[in-house]
Amino acid sequence: MINKISEHRMHRFRWILAIGWLILIFSSFYDPISLWLTHPDNLASPFRVNANACISIQGECLPQVAYVLAPRIFWGIIVPLSIIILVLGGHETWRRICPLSFFSQIPRRLGIGRKVQKISPTSGIARSELVGVKPDSWLGRNYLYLQLFLFYLGLNIRILFANGNGAGFGIFLSLTIVASIVVGYLFKGKSWCQYFCPMAPVQIFFTGTRGVMGSDAHLGAPGKITQSMCRTIDPQGNEKSACVGCQSACLDIDAQRNYWDTSNQPDRQLLFYGYFGLMIGFFVYLYLYAGSLDYYYSGIWSHDIHQVTSLFSPGFYIAGKAIPIPKIVAAPLTLAVCMALSYYISRLLEKAYRYYLILRGENLRKSEIRHRCYSVCVFISFNIFFEFVLRANLQLCSEWIKFIFNGIMIVISTVWLFRSLTRDRHR
Repeated sequence: MINKISEHRMHRFRWILAIGWLILIFSSFYDPISLWLTHPDNLASPFRVNANACISIQGECLPQVAYVLAPRIFWGIIVPLSIIILVLGGHETWRRICPLSFFSQIPRRLGIGRKVQKISPTSGIARSELVGVKPDSWLGRNYLYLQLFLFYLGLNIRILFANGNGAGFGIFLSLTIVASIVVGYLFKGKSWCQYFCPMAPVQIFFTGTRGVMGSDAHLGAPGKITQSMCRTIDPQGNEKSACVGCQSACLDIDAQRNYWDTSNQPDRQLLFYGYFGLMIGFFVYLYLYAGSLDYYYSGIWSHDIHQVTSLFSPGFYIAGKAIPIPKIVAAPLTLAVCMALSYYISRLLEKAYRYYLILRGENLRKSEIRHRCYSVCVFISFNIFFEFVLRANLQLCSEWIKFIFNGIMIVISTVWLFRSLTRDRHR
């Protein structure tokens, strides 16, 4: 279990990941190695583009030119790997290694942060305290809606600016890092992770009650440092809690308690029932924009030279005809419609399942019924995601490697689903 690995080791590992991420961002602006690997004349490279191939986008062949590999590595390898980590190791694993979490903690490690003067009611002495997010504030009550909006915004930025444009990709990740550091300065604790991070909804969705190999905080000894709970090392070299109580029930302390305490809230329902639509909407839009799935399956989306210049070009190409809705409008519209359809259809299916259980004489709590529906949503989303997301990179592999990989993904998701469905709030 990763919660048993010392903070000293994890801190060094986070440094390595953070440096690797910065190198990847730098390579998105300048990377002669990628340009050499992907050049059409480099016949020895598996990444070279085929200058004679015709990948049709809205009825025209997109020019095949050498490109930087950073966007393809990030979107096609790192993002899928993070989803596998969430399903296998759970939320606690990702939070302890997440580079963005690492960057957001830089102000704390430097001993700086926004402070306010507070007067003690007993002694009357004024003292400076770091600012935290109040649970009864707008942000404290609506943070998941904000994170879902930021995730939706991020998907649109990816489609319009950062999917296949090296500079756009680098700027997007750079601004995200800066935002995490700024939030880390403005608020104490893991406020970036808890209240702002656009990846947090993804973490909540794919973790569910716990990962396949995640730990159970409620079975441990009282008072111990659990899961991805904030921790630090004292001058004597001992590991101790650094929790400032920025959220309760905290996902980093006890993911299952957080899951069950919030499972009936409207924002969680929107997340679990709407996420599938956002994911499908992303792939659907790329099909509706290009006119075929070859655009995605070929991997040319990672080096589309017209990505930014086509913002005000027709955003849909259906049945051989371009629809005069600008791409900058068509992409957000498609994602929003797919999310809305997924949300309302899933709610209807939940009601139908509840009625079915009543007919069978099963009296389950609302939270347990919803938990089963949530788990099925995650299972379906996971398998459809991996049916699409690695297709471009797996084209470089032999058929038996593709078969083994697909089998592993099905086994992982099936084990996760079985473990999830056998859990309830009481257990």
